[in-house]
Amino acid sequence: MSTPTTHPYTPRNFIAGQVKAVRGKELQAAAAAASAVLGTESIAIIHSISQGSVWYLAATAADLASHPGASSTLSAALPGTKNHQGDGAYVCDLAAGMQAVVLKQGEHVQSFVGAAAMVKRFARLEGAKVGYTCTDEGLLWQLPAEPAKLRAWRLNLALTVSGLLLALGSSGVWLWAAYGVSQQTALRDALRQEHVKAWSTAVAGLEPAAYPKALADLQKAIAQAKQEKAVLLKFEHQNGRSSWSMSVNGRVLTGASN
Repeated sequence: MSTPTTHPYTPRNFIAGQVKAVRGKELQAAAAAASAVLGTESIAIIHSISQGSVWYLAATAADLASHPGASSTLSAALPGTKNHQGDGAYVCDLAAGMQAVVLKQGEHVQSFVGAAAMVKRFARLEGAKVGYTCTDEGLLWQLPAEPAKLRAWRLNLALTVSGLLLALGSSGVWLWAAYGVSQQTALRDALRQEHVKAWSTAVAGLEPAAYPKALADLQKAIAQAKQEKAVLLKFEHQNGRSSWSMSVNGRVLTGASN
């Protein structure tokens, strides 16, 4: 029986994120956080462990179905991998003139997919000082099993708050802005609806007693995005105050908690 050939492949609809590591359950933590963002438990994931955190790239399993044995050269952006070179913008070429970038800065990591000019602009606006071109095969995509255990772990993760918030704050929300080009309005709207639905479900599933101000603000941001028919671009919670931004027909609106 022949072994599937390993080849680099990064789907366009992937995310990057970070959660706090729990000894012996690192992959489960990353998979639970990623599945909450992607809105499905059928995911493919690449992860590393460094600095007390689990760093990951994730995509839906369906996006990898035609690419068995695939890897992602962007795994170099994850701390703890052999090709990681520190903070910066890690870029790789995709098909049809598109590029993907994973930006690693301090304790945050985020992703973006778009035309080369858009990727360059994203990295500049986000303050990346160094750029790296990724060409190696990278690490293999994994398919975590046992969805029931992932559901239980996701609830536990939500109760700790930090993992779920870090997943949102560093999961490459610029990806949704990538679909702002006029010729892909329908696809953008569909992705936005799935994105909002996934987060609404995640927030609604939390226990009331474990519903801190940050998650209340997150629900407010989601509600505003739904009301404005907007794409939620960014959500941050620092020093007890939340802020967010969203895109409506090319305009960027902002919001903040009191």
